[in-house]
Amino acid sequence: MRRILLPSLVFFVLSLFVCVLPTSAQNNIGENIILFDQTTIINSDGTIDVTEKITYDFGNEQRHGIFRTIPYTTLNKDGKKYKMTFENFSVVDEFGVPYTFTQSDESGKIALKVGDPDSTITGQHVYEIRYRVSGALTYFSDHDELYWNVTGNEWEVPIANVQSSIQLPSTIDPQDISEICYRGEKGDSNECATAVVGNTAIFETAELGNNEGMTVVVGFPKGHVAVLEPTLITDFFETFVGRLVLIGMMIAGLFWYIVFPLWIPFKWWREGRDPKHISTGVVQAWFDPPRLKADRPLGEKNNRFLSPAEVGTLIDERVDLREIVALLIHLAQRGYIKIHEIKKGDFELIKMDNATLKGDLMSFEEKMLTGMFLGKIHVRLKDKKLATLVSSIQNMIYAQTVRDGYFPDNPETIRKKYSVIAGVAAFTFNFFLAISASIFGRIMPRKTLDGVHAANTAKSLKNFLVSQERQLEFQADRKMMFEKLLPYAIAFGVEKIWASRFKDLKLNSEWFQSSSSNVLTAYALTNSLHSSFARSFQSAATPVSSSTGHSSGFSGGSSGGGGGGGGG
Repeated sequence: MRRILLPSLVFFVLSLFVCVLPTSAQNNIGENIILFDQTTIINSDGTIDVTEKITYDFGNEQRHGIFRTIPYTTLNKDGKKYKMTFENFSVVDEFGVPYTFTQSDESGKIALKVGDPDSTITGQHVYEIRYRVSGALTYFSDHDELYWNVTGNEWEVPIANVQSSIQLPSTIDPQDISEICYRGEKGDSNECATAVVGNTAIFETAELGNNEGMTVVVGFPKGHVAVLEPTLITDFFETFVGRLVLIGMMIAGLFWYIVFPLWIPFKWWREGRDPKHISTGVVQAWFDPPRLKADRPLGEKNNRFLSPAEVGTLIDERVDLREIVALLIHLAQRGYIKIHEIKKGDFELIKMDNATLKGDLMSFEEKMLTGMFLGKIHVRLKDKKLATLVSSIQNMIYAQTVRDGYFPDNPETIRKKYSVIAGVAAFTFNFFLAISASIFGRIMPRKTLDGVHAANTAKSLKNFLVSQERQLEFQADRKMMFEKLLPYAIAFGVEKIWASRFKDLKLNSEWFQSSSSNVLTAYALTNSLHSSFARSFQSAATPVSSSTGHSSGFSGGSSGGGGGGGGG
């Protein structure tokens, strides 16, 4: 039994090995080029016709086809770049059946993508690529020459065998033909087999590895082919216009990165500072706001006290929300509106019937009244969106101060201009300019001489409002003075200090109605305006937006809006 079973087991294992071995060997076959056969014809007009017959074995790999890239530029020994012209591309199989292929330009190379993108192939396939080249020949003083890389050195698969034949014009004596062949990686000078048969030079090599190729050189006497040299590629910046552009760019870069950052502080020193005053400066006690000069153009309200919003703008050259709040309170004090505190943090504005009888409104005050009420009598701050209205009024106040001769130009426009410069500078990595524009752009707006005088008066009034000196306390028992200067204190941001001097002063205000049943004091009124009314107005005047600029679903939302969605 042992003599029977042991031979049977050995036979079974050998049979299994014989059956499996071919399959395993076949699975290990990789892609390679079996034969790269190139035929080149040098024409008498200086062109060459090239035919590449590539027998490619994909093994068991599933592929769509092959890529073939051919450089069309060359460099001479001086580093100048020349361009050859490739045309009349075609790709067929060994039976002349055309392949589907696409041709594109990829950084100085012609890229052929050969194969059907909708189907895959395996095993051996033949690709016959034909094309014509102009500018391939090199013309020396003693001979003409074709120096040609047959395969290229960028194949990522091995090439088993390469054959190349170059057919020259029949007028050339075979004895006058010289040839040489090189093989290996780029830069190698290993020679390969050559021969000349009649007017044809023949080259051959075998077993090229990945990124190895074969290059051939054929020399022949002059006068047998026309001179058809490649086209010199002239870089744009080497042309006359290009040099002018380059010089302009260099000058612009010098100005942008060096001169401009230094020029901005110089400009501020020359033009951005307020002129020195030659009359009254800032004093400790001044009980009135500045007056508009009486020599204004016809139609202006001359010799008037400046409004709190204008005075606040003169101090810091900005129209902030506190100036707008002061404007509202000033309108209320003059009988145009009444401020009603429904409850803490909730305010209603009431348009008074006699408001149209006053006739002393500035244009920005009229804009505030019409834009706030829009034909209504009662408006609730919580229900209003005032960002657009406030922005418009801010621009009108800036324009008014320019018309009144206090600023030569709109301060906000100047600041925005330098903000844009700082942003562009940061984008172009000019951080020196970005810092310079950011710092000096904020202080670049300046006042005129009249503006300096008016600002000094405003600062003197502010000194009086914040002063707690005893010699000024005799003013603090006068309700008229408290209410008259309260909007200016709000515009200056010192209303709490001003109200502390009238801590126990009892008010019977006609323009403010408190939600509290307690006796209204000057301090309580100011505290309510500062902590509640100003915040409510700021909330109404601040535009609602998300960090990415998306709209809210609570206002104007709809089915299909927002993120997500899609379908099935």
